[in-house]
Amino acid sequence: MRVRSAIFAAALLAANPAQAATVVWNIVGTVASVDPALAAYYTTSTPVTLSFSYDTTTPGFGNFMSQTYSLASFSLSVGAQAFTPVSAPVVTILDNAPYDELIIQTPLTGVSVPGLDAPFLAFGMYDTSATTVSGPNLPTGLGGLVTNSFFIDHEDRLANAARRVSFRVTSISVENAAVPEPATWATMLLGFGLIGGAMRYRRRKPSVTVAYR
Repeated sequence: MRVRSAIFAAALLAANPAQAATVVWNIVGTVASVDPALAAYYTTSTPVTLSFSYDTTTPGFGNFMSQTYSLASFSLSVGAQAFTPVSAPVVTILDNAPYDELIIQTPLTGVSVPGLDAPFLAFGMYDTSATTVSGPNLPTGLGGLVTNSFFIDHEDRLANAARRVSFRVTSISVENAAVPEPATWATMLLGFGLIGGAMRYRRRKPSVTVAYR
């Protein structure tokens, strides 16, 4: 009996995977304004979508007021034009009430403008009393968010000025996607095997041999 209990306990523990808390953001908007130097490349009212995700169980870096996480996924499109980060982008969450913020700043490829630098994205939100984000699982201290900044800059080095495309946010959603961590799949398979073995062990009856003389 004790052997069976031990087998079931081990099987249940092995079959219960660790969960990675992946926070997924989806931002939808439109182009609000375009610098005249970029008029041939961007058009006002064009749809804009920004999506990114990060794992809050993966240790970030920072201090007691901020945490920076590597993004697990990132996509940005302005109309039919897709943008790609030049390097691995990160998100920084500042927890310094009442000035809590979420910030992404990253260089991009996607639109090449002669005489200007490659596009650079700045996306930021700060905490206010007006809740504009749906979803129960928001970063700590970011219960009510509004857009602080959402734009792409093309630096004009000769004029020492940024040629900017500004975006207007129309909707934001945030959700958690808890998924098993990759390192736990082998443990899960082991757990299922132990459960199957334990069930067979319970069904098996002792054999009795009777000898007649």
